[in-house]
Amino acid sequence: MKHLLLILALFTSPLFAADTLLTAATGADESSSITLSGADTSGIAAHAFNKATLIIYAASGHTAAEYSDVQVSHDGGTTWADVYKDGVQIRLHSTNTVETVYGPGIYRVDKEATTNATGVFASHKNNP
Repeated sequence: MKHLLLILALFTSPLFAADTLLTAATGADESSSITLSGADTSGIAAHAFNKATLIIYAASGHTAAEYSDVQVSHDGGTTWADVYKDGVQIRLHSTNTVETVYGPGIYRVDKEATTNATGVFASHKNNP
């Protein structure tokens, strides 16, 4: 299974406009990585954002049983744990299409193969 890494590390100049496609809008497993504020990203290729938060969203495509998990690594990308907010796992699915990730840290979106085309995006427009 491929994974989408969200590596949150500080860079002085943003490389992208407001929204960035993290996975192409296909049903297959896909991966990409991005950085936000403060984490060590040595050895991990990534898109760079000069932001403390990042909005992750799926425009459409998840069916009722499909999801994309947001996960965090505390050991430089060797192991991963699910991320929770207010006791609930952060997961994109058919009825929850938007989540906010807070830096610093190394994150990924684990998007499994989906029945429909499902693009997962990062938005940093107007984020702190």
